[in-house]
Amino acid sequence: MIKSGISHMLAFLVSLVVGNAMLILLKTYLPSVYAFFLRFGQAIALIFKISYDSKIMVAFELATLLSFFTGILFYKLFKLGR
Repeated sequence: MIKSGISHMLAFLVSLVVGNAMLILLKTYLPSVYAFFLRFGQAIALIFKISYDSKIMVAFELATLLSFFTGILFYKLFKLGR
């Protein structure tokens, strides 16, 4: 159980760091996609009454998406759930 918790913690940390790197790249090379994520983050913040900066919300969104796709990848690679 401890290994699972540590692996999930490290996965989120890596996803957050990579999400921040993707945020910088999106802002530089794809400003329209960056603007979409900013608006999406503002909508989430309004719905759940969260008072984070919009850039932080975008990093959380990207980290969540990366975690989701990593979970799908692990599921497909290791055939979990059988």
